[in-house]
Amino acid sequence: MDKPQRNRITAIIKNRNQQYLSSLTNTDYYPIFQQRLTKLTRKTRSLTRKEYGSKKSLSEVSHLGRLIAGFMEDMRQKKAPAYDFLEYKNVLNEYLINYLETKRKSNYDGQCASRVSARKKGL
Repeated sequence: MDKPQRNRITAIIKNRNQQYLSSLTNTDYYPIFQQRLTKLTRKTRSLTRKEYGSKKSLSEVSHLGRLIAGFMEDMRQKKAPAYDFLEYKNVLNEYLINYLETKRKSNYDGQCASRVSARKKGL
C-alpha cells in the first residue's frame, strides 16, 4: 500500500477511534479500550507497510483479526456501545484477497490441484 493511502486510512481510523472513545469517557473500561484501540491502530499501520500477498502480511492479518475478535467480545461482555471496525476490516480484506490471488496465480497457474496429482500418477 502506498504512503498517501496508508496515511489516509490511519487518519480515518484515528478519527473514528476518538469519536468512539468520546462516548465512553465516564466508564471504568475507558483506559483499557483506549489502549486496545491504539494497539489495533498500530498493528493496522504495520500491516499496511507490508507487501501485498506476502507471508508476513498474512501473519499480520491473522493477528489483527484475532485482536479485533477479542475486542468485540470484550465490548459485548462489558455491554459497551458497538463499534463496527469497518476500516480495520477493509484493510484485512484487501490484504487477504491479494494474498489469495497471489497464491492462486503462483501455485495452480490455472490448473486444479487434483488434476495435477492425477497427471503425476499417469491417469
